[in-house]
Amino acid sequence: MHRRRLLAGLAAAASAGCLGRSGEEQSSPTGARTATATARTETDTPGVPTASDTFAGTSCPEYTDADRTVCYHTAPEGADVVLSAEPEVFDPESGDNIVQTLRFTLYNQGEWTVLVNPYDWTIHRRDGSSWSRVAPEGPRSEPLYILEPGATLEWELPEMTHPSPGGDDTYRVDASLEPGTYAFSVTGSYDGTNLTETPSGEPPAETAFVALFRLDSPVGGAGATVTPTG
Repeated sequence: MHRRRLLAGLAAAASAGCLGRSGEEQSSPTGARTATATARTETDTPGVPTASDTFAGTSCPEYTDADRTVCYHTAPEGADVVLSAEPEVFDPESGDNIVQTLRFTLYNQGEWTVLVNPYDWTIHRRDGSSWSRVAPEGPRSEPLYILEPGATLEWELPEMTHPSPGGDDTYRVDASLEPGTYAFSVTGSYDGTNLTETPSGEPPAETAFVALFRLDSPVGGAGATVTPTG
């Protein structure tokens, strides 16, 4: 596995500092708050896991800030960029002092780079046949993350808050959610940044990448914390 630093351009939210991967604010030597992002480029590009039929017939939310939507469970085989949820049904065992996580992975298997703000994720909850946004609350930092072809970007939703979530290559999803059906999404745009050769044709339009998931147990811990062991 090789790591390549791919961040280009940073901005801070107007009323809140940028957050590090573990949720802490970071400051530059001059005192200006900034954020950094690192992409993971795989020697052998991992394949996108096949979606189950758990959400067959279920439509994804509509996103007014994107020109098109790619849903994990309806994406055609060989889709260039897909966001997966693993597992699609999350029911962690409680009381074992081990924090389990639901992982969202954005796979870039196309020819274009994809520009994403890793902190600007959204969660919608399904109520009957409609969707309503439930997270996040408050402003978000605004770094530019450049996901090259063959690379992946990951987020983790832990069953409860704990001091050391994720890792250097994983972003934490802080949300307190009751059992139900949800949609996790990020929006990305395509361009030719960092490519040695520009692909033929025009890049796809700005896209909302979406993965549905179901919680059979509440997550977020309502302030409870636990230190992972092992």
